[in-house]
Amino acid sequence: MENPKQLALEFLKQNKIGVLATANAEGAPHGTLVYYVIDNDFNLYFVTKLDTTKAKNIAQNPHVAFVVGTKDEPVTAQLQGKASHFQGPTEVKLIDQILAIAHTGNYHWPPILQIQAGKPAVFVIEVHRVQFYDERIVDLPENNYAEFLIERANT
Repeated sequence: MENPKQLALEFLKQNKIGVLATANAEGAPHGTLVYYVIDNDFNLYFVTKLDTTKAKNIAQNPHVAFVVGTKDEPVTAQLQGKASHFQGPTEVKLIDQILAIAHTGNYHWPPILQIQAGKPAVFVIEVHRVQFYDERIVDLPENNYAEFLIERANT
């Protein structure tokens, strides 16, 4: 049997854009496309500006969902986790990396650089739960579907 966790991670690393779903303190939902990178520990990083709706929602309610899917093949990863503003020595490097990914193959820079909403910042989602569906692979536990939790030392 294929390792669903590894397959999901490879799929997420092969893609660069996903839908981030946040909610404010009252529970009003907000969805937006973001460019991202993910590390081997299922920490997903994206860039936004500090005064955007998504950043304000995360400050009020850190529980988020994130979805990556494909157009031509029925493959999707649905993630749940806790988001926070990432600050550290690699923040500038991550901003550059994510913006470079966003610009690759495009004739324009991503909208995040054009909106007036404060300074750019990196946010991280510590993924806790993954639902992965890949119709190309028939060796996943339940009809091409797998669900698993990401164990974290601090939770």
